Amino acid sequence: MSIWSFVSSILWEEAEAPAASSAPGAPSATGAPGYLRNAVRFIVTGGTAMVLTAQVAGIRLAAPVDADPSYCVVQSEQCKARCPTGALNAGCVEACNEQREQCRADEG
Repeated sequence: MSIWSFVSSILWEEAEAPAASSAPGAPSATGAPGYLRNAVRFIVTGGTAMVLTAQVAGIRLAAPVDADPSYCVVQSEQCKARCPTGALNAGCVEACNEQREQCRADEG
């Protein structure tokens, strides 16, 4: 062994690799795979953010009743079917018709 090898071994110290350790507080890897948990977390976070933003901004998200033009008519017919017979029938039918007009005004 030459003197340079001896000197370089004294001056040059190799850094030791840090010991592999798990993150503190991290749950053990059981259950669903990590990519699936991350995808679900992304979807839940995105969906929640969209709904909360719509609530704050006052945006009405699409609903099944928006796509059905006969929604108000069906509700009115169901209301009229629940009306009593006799003297109170005319007032009840009139109230159902007013509700239908209000429903149409709310849609447009």
